Amino acid sequence: MSGLNLIQPLAFAQPIDTLFMMFLSVADQSMSRDVFTKTKRRQVMSLIRSKGSRLDRAMQALLGTAGLDFVSYPRLFGSPDFLVKPNVVVFCDSSFWHGRNWVTLRKKLLRSPDPEYWVGHIARNRARDREVTRHLKSLGYVVMRFWDIAVLKEGDRCVNEIQKGLRLRQRRTSKSEGHIGTRPRTHPGG
Repeated sequence: MSGLNLIQPLAFAQPIDTLFMMFLSVADQSMSRDVFTKTKRRQVMSLIRSKGSRLDRAMQALLGTAGLDFVSYPRLFGSPDFLVKPNVVVFCDSSFWHGRNWVTLRKKLLRSPDPEYWVGHIARNRARDREVTRHLKSLGYVVMRFWDIAVLKEGDRCVNEIQKGLRLRQRRTSKSEGHIGTRPRTHPGG
């Protein structure tokens, strides 16, 4: 096995997306299919978590500090990260897995060892994100998606947006002939 060991020194210091971008950069320079053995690839991929990630813990801390009433990982369509009561659904999307700056990322993925797989995988994630957002909105939820960089570097702005979503919901409910639970018809910005 080569001396390339990205797992140990970086696992706690770098977000997993950074590890993946490093992999793509190494892959750009390599002619082989993969820089890792199957065992090492399995180890790398096992570090990627859908729950309890640094990103989710950061948002959870922001919501708690703001005094918002929320549920982590509510059992709703699309598996949102948070439900801020009564009906603001929050997704914390990683830049890599959800295709932030898609044009640039797609170009990098096309130079990766398995371009068809990666471009297709991220494109499907993006399409699924749109479908989940559409469906949850049709059920009356206010859907908010935040990129990892926003949560980690501009957390207060994210909380402000969530609070705006809650106020929007409250205004619409109070204007709806007093029916409790009336669902908003549209989502801010869409």
